[in-house]
Parts: sequence; C-alpha cells; structure tokens
Amino acid sequence: MTTTDHTIPVLRKALAVLHAVASPDGPTSTKAIASTLGFSPSTTYRILRTYLAENWLRPAEQGGHKLSFGLLPIVEPLVMPEVVARAAHKPLLELAEATGLLAKLSVRDADQAVTVFRAGKPPPGGVRGSGDSTPLVVGAAGAALLSGLPAAGRRELIARAPRECWRRQQPGDVLRRLNAIVARGYCADFGGFHPEIAALAAPLADPRGRVLGALSIVGPARQVKAETAVLAEKLVIAAARCRAVLEESVPFPHDLEP
Repeated sequence: MTTTDHTIPVLRKALAVLHAVASPDGPTSTKAIASTLGFSPSTTYRILRTYLAENWLRPAEQGGHKLSFGLLPIVEPLVMPEVVARAAHKPLLELAEATGLLAKLSVRDADQAVTVFRAGKPPPGGVRGSGDSTPLVVGAAGAALLSGLPAAGRRELIARAPRECWRRQQPGDVLRRLNAIVARGYCADFGGFHPEIAALAAPLADPRGRVLGALSIVGPARQVKAETAVLAEKLVIAAARCRAVLEESVPFPHDLEP
C-alpha cells in the first residue's frame, strides 16, 4: 500500500496549492500555481477562492496570495508551546538562581500537565523531567493550567480523573488551589504529588487572557512552606515578566499583516 491509497485526490490538490502559497519562494498567483503544480487554471482558481472565503488566504499584490489569520486556530496549538517556552526561558533561569530551587514551565496536553522546560536543582523524591506529564488535578502546576478552563470543564475533568489521583488529596484540595489562584495569582501544593515535595505555581496567560502555561517553583516541602511568602513574590514577578514577553511575541511565523 502506498501513502496515496485511500486518500481524496481533490483534497491533495487543495493541500498542494496551500503548500505552494506557504513556500517562501513559491508561486502565489493563480496562473503560476497552476503551471507549477500541473493543475488546470479553473481547478486552481476554485481552490484559491475557497481558501479566500475561509480566510486561510488573502489577496496580495499583482494577483498573488498570502497566508491569512484564519489559519491561526489550526496552527496555534502546535506553535504556542514553543512560543511560551521561549518567553519563559530567561525568567525561569533567573527564578531558579534566585531561589536555589527547581523552576519549571508546564503546558496542558488534554488532561495532563507536561513539563516543557526546567531550570535549577530538582529536590530529591523523583520530580519528573522535561517531557514527562502528570494529571492536571495533581499538583500546583496542574491547577494553574486548570484555571484557564471554564467552570464546567474543570468539574468534568476532576470527575473523570483516575482513582490514583486521589491517594494524597481530595477534589476539594484542587478547588482550593483554583480559588487561591483567583485570590492571589498563584497556588501552593504541599504533598499532593509527593509527601516531601511542595510547589508553588502561577498561570501564564496571553493578552486575551487564555492560559498558555504554568510557571512553578518546586522544592523540599519544609523549605517551601517556611519561605512561601518570599518564594511566591519571586514567582509572581517571574510570571509577570513572562507575560510581558508573550505580549510582544508573534505566534505565527509567516507574513500575516492585517
């Protein structure tokens, strides 16, 4: 079986047209695209008109076409974790140095909080590394990511969480962390993930208020509990710096002037 078996020929043509427009040096006019791809001008024209109607493309000079903002909802889930990681890189390094603890960035993947970058010294007790994940209902970072969901979505996610998530906590603990984020801008978890590990976390939101990630400080439970106020202040400042960088970040690599 080849990769073209059981595919839709007209859809493959439509995708080829989109790739042609997206290519930095590729053809962008109807005539040039049709000639380059070997498609009929009428088929190429109808494909381009469909993309224009959906705001995936927009007209450009001399009869050409450019990618348009209608593509953002499709590509943002793929590019935003990298954008957030870049924005958080320097603040995380400085936060780890200032606290002497582990500082990390997490993003949401379905019902999981995934660590995408970490800096500093991890505490003993099996803190997971970059790329590893934990359920959103477990820990401070998960609560920070949960805070970006509507109330109904949070309740559904808590209700379907696996039984092992409740070995060291109750659903009420998750709600308390969510309430703390609303009241203070951060939350704390003492022992929900591991009895000797504690964490503070704050959500990272874009200018539209969408939660894109969570910034966390993780360390020995005794130390974090004793220094909560000082650590929380440093965390909130670092999160604000990340948000400032996000406001200046472009989440789409192509030329998309309005």
